[in-house]
Amino acid sequence: MARSRHSIEQKLGAVRMMEEEIYSWKEIMEAHDVSWDTLRVWKAKFDTGGIDALNESRTQRLYTEGSENRGRA
Repeated sequence: MARSRHSIEQKLGAVRMMEEEIYSWKEIMEAHDVSWDTLRVWKAKFDTGGIDALNESRTQRLYTEGSENRGRA
């Protein structure tokens, strides 16, 4: 899966706009050029894990600690 085309700053800005409750969802979607579903995902991630969750990559890690020695006799 490819890296997000949206920066952490953009994601955080959109989440802050949602939390201010001044802007409509449509205004936020247009300002950040994202879908309603994307905004919902960003908000859910932020609510559960804060800024770190917004910054997480969804790409699969090929190697984990210690995995390079597995399967060797």
